[in-house]
Amino acid sequence: EQLWLRRLQGQDATWPPDPMTDASRDAVWEKWLAIQSGWRALLADMSDADLKREMTHTRSSGATEGVVISLVLQHVVNHATDHRAQILARIHQLGGRTTDQDIIGYHRDTDWLSG
Repeated sequence: EQLWLRRLQGQDATWPPDPMTDASRDAVWEKWLAIQSGWRALLADMSDADLKREMTHTRSSGATEGVVISLVLQHVVNHATDHRAQILARIHQLGGRTTDQDIIGYHRDTDWLSG
């Protein structure tokens, strides 16, 4: 998410991003909150016309490509789902308790469906 956020913000998007291998849990959480805040700000300022606009970026391979912003947003959500599934599978393999990864299941579990 950080990579695509930086690309959409027009910032340098070096691959791979800082892996934070020696970071504490709190440091990783703070980093995630900053990324989340960046996405919220970006999306709050985005118009319907922006969603249809093509952006040019440099891929991790070094190639330059253009892509429509709405497709980037779909990719980010879909890619996050893939990683969530990988994490849940690993937790399950280690004997941990997992939960439904579908968004409707999340809302059921957190009682958000009732408003």
